[in-house]
Amino acid sequence: MKKPLIIICIDNDTSVLNSLKISLSQTFGKEYMIENFEGSKGVVKLVEDLRNDEYEVALVLAGAVIPDLKGDDLLNIAYFFDNQTLKIMLTGDLDLKATAKAIRYAKLYRYLGKPCPSEDLKLTVIEAIHSYLLEETLKAQNRQLQELNQQLEKIICDQAAQISEYTTAPEQANQEWQHLSAINRQQTVLVDELLENQYQLTQFLERMPVGVAVFNDKGVLEFLNYKARQLFGKGVVPLTTAEQMPEVYQLYVAGTNQLYFGEKLVAVKALKGENATLDDIEIHQGDKIIPIESWGTPIFNELGDIAYAIVAFHDITQRKKAEAEHLRLREEFSQVNQAYASFVPHQFLQLLNKPSIADVQLGDHVQQEMSVLFSDIRSFSTLSESMTPEENFEFINTYLSRMESAIPHVFINKPMIFSDGR
Repeated sequence: MKKPLIIICIDNDTSVLNSLKISLSQTFGKEYMIENFEGSKGVVKLVEDLRNDEYEVALVLAGAVIPDLKGDDLLNIAYFFDNQTLKIMLTGDLDLKATAKAIRYAKLYRYLGKPCPSEDLKLTVIEAIHSYLLEETLKAQNRQLQELNQQLEKIICDQAAQISEYTTAPEQANQEWQHLSAINRQQTVLVDELLENQYQLTQFLERMPVGVAVFNDKGVLEFLNYKARQLFGKGVVPLTTAEQMPEVYQLYVAGTNQLYFGEKLVAVKALKGENATLDDIEIHQGDKIIPIESWGTPIFNELGDIAYAIVAFHDITQRKKAEAEHLRLREEFSQVNQAYASFVPHQFLQLLNKPSIADVQLGDHVQQEMSVLFSDIRSFSTLSESMTPEENFEFINTYLSRMESAIPHVFINKPMIFSDGR
């Protein structure tokens, strides 16, 4: 089994070391071994022991001021032991000369000022580890390419030997040799192009403005781009399957504390050959909740079998806020419409051919023959409360009979229901 990568933290401040270890442990869990040193003593021996035991030191985080050795010199020593190790310097007062020295001789990856925000440190370390792993992957592919070339050279040599042994025509043998050499060169070019295409594809996915996750045909997560690592707060956890994503990356049903159902994820559906979309998932990062929308699609090989599943997703926090605001405004509008209905007759809207008061604009009008009577009866309600219903009816009919010339044939002959129920 492949041994875990090592992250070494060196500083003169115990509290800084403890904070680094807690933050890195929360980010990577047991995926990486984290070693802390207060000062430089024992670091060189540790690096030698780790290399003897075939461990890889992926990253060194060192303070600029260490009691027995300056941080930039320490990074040079670490570089001497393993020139693939990435280095990040934490500094509050490192001068330009020391910084230039660290960058020139130790090939410094980053330097961060103290105090460094936890989120910045976490993202920087994740990016550094991903860069280290990507470089190691390219090295492994190059080694495989060299082995293939060596095998091909051996095959060519064997075939050339056979040709030389069994043919009586040296010129023909030479032609065969040249032909095989040309094939070898073509295959080498094709392999180089394949590696270059893989590298370009990786860089393209890295720079996508949305999160991208790639699963192999076994359903195991193989790749997360930078945006995905930023949203999840961590990189690829080895051997994580599509069904395990909710537990490993804290995916919840929107608006609840319930982990999302693995079989409903777009990645799982894509691995079954389906295209799918979801927008009811939330990523929980501590106190931070990120609603996302995701799409999944299968990638088929030339035989029609599923080779990969690709999932893209993005943060829809602003969209969710806009939807909530839209619902709130619709509710307010509905209440306003109901309030207007109490004062604006429905017949008025019908005359204007408008469905609601909100559709009425300044200048809307129709020409109709009508009479309008205005009368101040603000005190009538108070007066009516002291009269019986019969007295109210008599009062109103008497009033209307006196207005008969303006409003012909108007009278009340049915009981009225007042707001107090009488």
